[in-house]
Amino acid sequence: MFKNKQFDMTQNVIFLGREEERADMVFYWDNYISRRHAKIAREGDDFYIWDLNSANGTWVDGQRLPKSTSEGMDLNEAVQLHSGSLIQLGPDLKLQFDIVSAEEGSPPPPAEPGGDMPTISGPGAPPGPAPGGPSPSIGTPIPLYPPVEPPSKPEDTPTQVMNK
Repeated sequence: MFKNKQFDMTQNVIFLGREEERADMVFYWDNYISRRHAKIAREGDDFYIWDLNSANGTWVDGQRLPKSTSEGMDLNEAVQLHSGSLIQLGPDLKLQFDIVSAEEGSPPPPAEPGGDMPTISGPGAPPGPAPGGPSPSIGTPIPLYPPVEPPSKPEDTPTQVMNK
């Protein structure tokens, strides 16, 4: 249900987490994700990720990130992302980080002129509103729970028995 979602990183900094007020890319259904779990930032032509002292950890290509003591300001606490990097938040959530040039597709313009556009794909929900700007869009919102289908046969419908 959550496969093949894509988030185009149109800002120089995005936060990943469970709480819409604290993150740009929100995974509200996953209790293993912290409210503000990780940060991805663009530094020139390079992209870095920090674990923002999350409870359940962040990994890139199997390497666990150190917990940031600088709130994602110190590059020594970050891991550089490359096209194809596999990001794991908590025990289960996996995302792929890709850098797509403007010639390869039709993503929105990058945050800095002349650069490539990073995309993050995986079981992502639409991002929350960006501070001070419009919300980037990745398509149809994902419901928290899958829709429940009605029973197909009358005998599948539960009945109540009342004792008098």
